[in-house]
Amino acid sequence: MDGFLTPATSTHHEAAGATLANSPTRSLTLDDGEPTLADISADIRALAANMVTKDDLHSLSDTLHAAICTETTVLRADISAQDNRLQLLETAT
Repeated sequence: MDGFLTPATSTHHEAAGATLANSPTRSLTLDDGEPTLADISADIRALAANMVTKDDLHSLSDTLHAAICTETTVLRADISAQDNRLQLLETAT
């Protein structure tokens, strides 16, 4: 169970601008090595509180959409400039 409860080391959310916080890592075992029900319940509550929400996904989608639109605008401007240049060359030829 510890493998599922430790914070992820991926920076995917950080790169995407997510505001999710990692849960603190702590020991889940008693002296006999078994986790307690209270520890498991607290960890499940912490995981549920830090899950990605629809609002997070919408925000990420909006950010991605804006980035794609910006890049598309830049590419169109570059293509237009190349088209103008090509027309000048054709006219000169």
